[in-house]
Amino acid sequence: MNYYEKMKEEYPEFVILSKEGMFYTARNESAFILNNVFGYHLCPEKEIYRTGCPLNLLDKVTNKLEDLHINYVVVSKGEIVHHLEFDDNEFLTYAVLSEEGKQQYMEIKKKQEERATLMETLKIQIEHMDLLVNGKNPCTGETLKQEDFKKAEVIDCIKEIQTFLNHIYQDYSKKSYSGRNRRNKRPNKTKFTEDMLSVVECSGEIKITEFVSKLNSLIQNDEVQKITAAKITSWLVKESYLEEEVKEDKKYRIPTERGNELGISAIERTGINGAYMINMYNENAQRFLIEHLPSIQES
Repeated sequence: MNYYEKMKEEYPEFVILSKEGMFYTARNESAFILNNVFGYHLCPEKEIYRTGCPLNLLDKVTNKLEDLHINYVVVSKGEIVHHLEFDDNEFLTYAVLSEEGKQQYMEIKKKQEERATLMETLKIQIEHMDLLVNGKNPCTGETLKQEDFKKAEVIDCIKEIQTFLNHIYQDYSKKSYSGRNRRNKRPNKTKFTEDMLSVVECSGEIKITEFVSKLNSLIQNDEVQKITAAKITSWLVKESYLEEEVKEDKKYRIPTERGNELGISAIERTGINGAYMINMYNENAQRFLIEHLPSIQES
């Protein structure tokens, strides 16, 4: 088991950012999240998806992950230097390999394979050129005489080198370097309609992530914007139904007195990383959120 697998075992459903040289690197599901949120291209690493950000952009990345309520851990020299987790972790919402990300990955992989083939051919041509410069037959390694330069095998070798170098020149002269790749602007999506929300069943006490899954299961196409738990809980904080509390590097959003009256209750549970708080929403709180979903989506 390699280091990354050990970290995933200890921190499941966390974005793992590992300092490697001048970058913080993410792999597989963590890389999918950076691809979906920031548009970072996915690169092949054997059979692993990889991406990353420069060291100076770490704060930008972690701040955005925090805004989206996605658990993350930052590792440097094998030591955890920072980690943050949420009771309404959105890791699984974003840890999906998109078609756009998969296409980027395949394009980069193809370019890497083409470059490897090109470099191998270039190495052979350089070796042939070195032999010619030193008066050797590139096909046999024998010392060349002046009349040998008229031999078909030597002429063919020189022509092959010439053709290959012309190919490289023409290939690279056609390429334009217009700066950094930018993500295509995505079309605006519609929001949940009253008809969609009218069929939602509210019962019992459920977590906010379960409530969000229930809403998003109503979406039948890509034209409707999914709602996230972070979006809802951020609105509840704004409206004073929840308040933020940080305890032992864990950020919680706990119900206020107003939230308790609405039907939000905080309970303590124990996981592999110790005790944590989680909010439960009763039937009244669920109906309240459905009623105010248009305002939540606009916020």
